[in-house]
Amino acid sequence: MTELTNEQKQIREILIEVAKTGRPIWYSDLIERAGLNLNTVNPAHRKELGHLLGAISTYEYENNRPMLSSVVVSKDTLMPSKGFYKLAEELGNGNWQTLKETYWGIEEMNRAFKFWQNSNK
Repeated sequence: MTELTNEQKQIREILIEVAKTGRPIWYSDLIERAGLNLNTVNPAHRKELGHLLGAISTYEYENNRPMLSSVVVSKDTLMPSKGFYKLAEELGNGNWQTLKETYWGIEEMNRAFKFWQNSNK
């Protein structure tokens, strides 16, 4: 079972708030809102953010909830990153490329919106 760090718990709470609005958040806006000292231009920073979001989505998956990081999208593509799809594959959702091509991430985002909008948590 995945244990979240305090930083991951803080980011998770932000993502829950975002999911309840029914609108995604950009990676850069999440970084700013969470007060993370990261920059999406820096590959090492993107990787670090990916690890943070991956832990949160793994935690959600283990607790039978939609992947919460699905609500974080790129300004350029309006979709989650390749890392999101690779994690989805690791969690048993199918081939990451097929998931991306079939807009599975958008479906997962809508599942997250619905779950958190109907949640008392």
